[in-house]
Amino acid sequence: MPPDLGGIPWARLSLADIDSFLAAEPEETLYWEAKADGREPLGSHAIAKAVCGFANSERGGYVILGAKRSDRGFVMSGLTRPPANELGAWVDQVVRSGAVRPLPWFEPRTFTARPGAVIVAIDPVEQPPCVTSGGAVYERTSGRTVPVAEPSELARLFAKGRAARIRGVIEGLDGLIEEANAARRALFEDPPRPSSGPEADQLLNEWLQKVLDVLDRELPGRRAGFLAHVTTLVTYGGPPWRSNAVAWLDARVGRLVSFQQELAS
Repeated sequence: MPPDLGGIPWARLSLADIDSFLAAEPEETLYWEAKADGREPLGSHAIAKAVCGFANSERGGYVILGAKRSDRGFVMSGLTRPPANELGAWVDQVVRSGAVRPLPWFEPRTFTARPGAVIVAIDPVEQPPCVTSGGAVYERTSGRTVPVAEPSELARLFAKGRAARIRGVIEGLDGLIEEANAARRALFEDPPRPSSGPEADQLLNEWLQKVLDVLDRELPGRRAGFLAHVTTLVTYGGPPWRSNAVAWLDARVGRLVSFQQELAS
């Protein structure tokens, strides 16, 4: 979740809380943005731009639709030309219909007392950059949502996304290592069973395929690198490497840990 708005947790945030927050805020910040309509209705591009900007930020933020600056500061009077659909449902449809990719976590909240107003909470995407359907990349800065045009900034967002993918793979492989250790105990130690034969063959095949599936899905092209770790001395795909399942699992888990360390470096 983004930082609490005005110190009020999202689950308890009310319309009165938002009104009080806006009245005390002289300017928009890194974490919230006001959107109102003018001569033209507020369009889907404005929604996509705002969501994209917060999705590419460090902690996300809030878009307050129907809020605008007045002589008394910001007020949430509501849109003067709201869409025909219920406002929260319209925002949800715009964002989910492909306005931005990848899709961040977001949640619009409407208020029956003020149907032309809605607040949308947006989390940062796990694997940036978030891109609009038009191919633009936006980022939230202090008080503004701006297009990312500098190659160095785009490179930073892509590098951040790649690091997130690597972390996800490492965490996924952690689970597979634990699964292998549990299978080793269950199949070969408690109660003791032969460490070769059809049962062991099936377990080992399934475990290795799960590892390869993770790599193929999250890091295309890294399958060969992992197989280079696991196929020393014997040939993958034939009976010899299954002659002793306990030794096979121990050796491959050790090589999987080495592969994790290589990814993390």
